[in-house]
Amino acid sequence: MIIKKAKHRGGLKAVGEKIIKLKQQYSFKNYFKHFNKKNMKILLFLLNLICLSAIGQVPFSPTITLPGNTMPADVSEWNTLKPLTILTTIKSVPGTPVVRETKRFISIKSGGKAVCGKYTAQTAPLATFDRSFEQFNASEIVSYLGECTLKPGQYELCIDYLDIKNQSIGSACKTFTVIGREDLK
Repeated sequence: MIIKKAKHRGGLKAVGEKIIKLKQQYSFKNYFKHFNKKNMKILLFLLNLICLSAIGQVPFSPTITLPGNTMPADVSEWNTLKPLTILTTIKSVPGTPVVRETKRFISIKSGGKAVCGKYTAQTAPLATFDRSFEQFNASEIVSYLGECTLKPGQYELCIDYLDIKNQSIGSACKTFTVIGREDLK
């Protein structure tokens, strides 16, 4: 149809010129010609936000399991308790290995402050993950807490995973109660 019209309007040369003009008008280069620097900066900013939101997701999801709501006051007695575990799953990007260095900070808190724990957020040991989960049993948890005896009251067993800048990348707490010896009678 275009060729028939071309014969009436100046031949095939005119059709070729028209096609070239259309290609130039709708080319990739000309499409972005209308984007000025401000528009391009906004586009790049939005792309960065999208990428950072995907990267910034919390990759560590810990779950704490206690044998009950009451726990012994002497933390060293926790070695024999079952089930006392911390199971952590690590989210990864499909197709990439799960290798991540992080600090593991386990503590017992009361009123939002750590009252028992061998380490601080700054001194917590660095751990490397090469699989998609991690599980601690009672004796491993007690080794992170150290020796301490708790007074009767309400507490939280907490785990925090920290990046190298001490920013939390996953955490969980589980509430428990310590009752005094006189309350057992």
